[in-house]
Amino acid sequence: MTKRTNTTRVSPEERIILNINGVKYETYRSTLIAYPDTLLGTMFQERNRNLQNPNKDGEYFFDRNGKAFHYVMEFYRTGQILWDTKTVLGIENGTNITKKELEEELDYFQIKPKDVRLDSALTSASSIVDKFIQALESMILKHVSQLGKTIFINATQESVIVNRVRYEPEIDPIVLRKFNFTAYRLLKEVGNEIAQYLYSSFPDLNIVWKSERSDTDPKCILVQLTFNYSLKMIFENSQVGRKRPRIN
Repeated sequence: MTKRTNTTRVSPEERIILNINGVKYETYRSTLIAYPDTLLGTMFQERNRNLQNPNKDGEYFFDRNGKAFHYVMEFYRTGQILWDTKTVLGIENGTNITKKELEEELDYFQIKPKDVRLDSALTSASSIVDKFIQALESMILKHVSQLGKTIFINATQESVIVNRVRYEPEIDPIVLRKFNFTAYRLLKEVGNEIAQYLYSSFPDLNIVWKSERSDTDPKCILVQLTFNYSLKMIFENSQVGRKRPRIN
């Protein structure tokens, strides 16, 4: 006899009832599978339907610490471990969970808490990227406001120098100096992404971004920014341009 298989796909919004040693928690399948590297995130994937064996009441039973599982469930909902010494309630409330008990449950359910120190460091690093791009934007806007059309950026591992085409307006040489030790890596590793961002930020400038390694110094990146905006567009926006008579 051929064994029938259930080909009906499960819905990510299916409600799941977890019975943790008598304490019941209800959530959505999508909440659990959002963390596929964890025990429950793996178990409730579509491909692992054979691992899903609810009891007659449609619940999934685990012989684990039902009270500590509160923090496990909060991880799936928030992405954070919300337990700390300030949230531990007194024993008289019957909800006192020790750090050791929580660690046992996190280990069983294969949840690895993030290191908040690393998160903080990465956030600070991201702000450097933001500030570098903001400095580029400010430099571009100032140069264009003076009818400049080309900016050269010369970045090494220890310094960054900004220059302009001869006969064009001067560029403040210190505008990027605070990024002396970071501009090289940014232009080398995410230069294309920065260029795409500038294209979308200033579509009217028709920016051309050219980046290449120096022939004389392989640890030097040369970037040429050219702005192909229309002087006619600027003239039309000037007071004279707006006042001049229109010829049909």
